Amino acid sequence: MKPPRALLAVLLLAGCNRPEPVPADPIERLPPEFQAALSGNEWVSETRDHLLAVARRQDILSDAAAQADFALSLLHHRFHVPPAPNKIHLLVVPTETFDALVAGAREKGANAVTLGTSIVVREGVDRVKGLDAICHEAVHSFCAASLDPRPPLWLEEGLAVHWGRQLAAELHRSRGLEVKERTLEITGPDYDITVLTDYPTDPAQLQSFHARCAKQVGELEAATGPEGLPALVRAISREPARWRELLPKGR
Repeated sequence: MKPPRALLAVLLLAGCNRPEPVPADPIERLPPEFQAALSGNEWVSETRDHLLAVARRQDILSDAAAQADFALSLLHHRFHVPPAPNKIHLLVVPTETFDALVAGAREKGANAVTLGTSIVVREGVDRVKGLDAICHEAVHSFCAASLDPRPPLWLEEGLAVHWGRQLAAELHRSRGLEVKERTLEITGPDYDITVLTDYPTDPAQLQSFHARCAKQVGELEAATGPEGLPALVRAISREPARWRELLPKGR
């Protein structure tokens, strides 16, 4: 779903021009598990409408914070929900810190992950890949922080891939970057993704799972229209076993 251009302009201005300085040590405002990993370094931070962002350099910080806040603003607009009472944490950290924080995470070599409601991004990632990863994880973080009940695994992952790409494309266009269409490949025998409660551990199966989820969400959006998908997401989240029955009649 593409928001009106006037809304995009407002959101971009809000995300890029309204950082608020954090007066206290930013590390002290993070959860304890992050404080230990980030101790011993100099950090800069700023708050935005939806998040508290922390990084080692201001240029890295401002760019990542603007991207994530833009994505979260659009998601809140789509679902008609106010910002979460507790701001989401966005951490842009060097590789050794990233690996320590995400040890045991499902995707080895990932550029970003969501831990609870916090987004953790690997420092030094290619600009385009980093933007894509932040938008993807912003969807996961939004689902964790603002949707209750939270969508089932297949639906949330499909939204993160499908909407994450849409959000990244909007940001690419706004910055004059080329938007490249990428297709995730579905491999292996067909199976019911809606019964899974955890991610596949095999990397190839995991990538295929992402592709299957995104395809399913694309079909849901085609059935409801972009404006109707958020309401369907809420309905499926309440009754995941009945997701087929909740589709618009005639679909």
